[in-house]
Amino acid sequence: MLHIGKLEKKMINLNEYDNVVTKSKNWIDPEFKRLYSNNIKRKPYFTILKKYDRTNDTSDYYLVMLDKLNEKFVCDETYITKTGTVKIPLNRFWDKLPIATIHEKVDVLIDLVEEDEHTIVYYLDI
Repeated sequence: MLHIGKLEKKMINLNEYDNVVTKSKNWIDPEFKRLYSNNIKRKPYFTILKKYDRTNDTSDYYLVMLDKLNEKFVCDETYITKTGTVKIPLNRFWDKLPIATIHEKVDVLIDLVEEDEHTIVYYLDI
């Protein structure tokens, strides 16, 4: 308790409470064709790549964060929202992604695959 003259002011401890609404760590907004993430490291550029998995006869998708543009791949700029969330515009890639038919916000799992000084590769579970 703080004592200010004769008035006592009690500090409220909000850590004793739980959030009613939890903020998702990663999600896709199909209306604006954007991926938002609160847990990936931002780099100035990104690309989306895929790798064919012969075992399952499917393709896995990867978000690659880059310090510099890579001439071999289509790259776009990343952005940061006012709240510090990484914002990735997917417009250029949208029709090639398996989520192109979704119409509502969807949470996405993103796992770090590998990183070096200039590049970070994340697996996108989409």
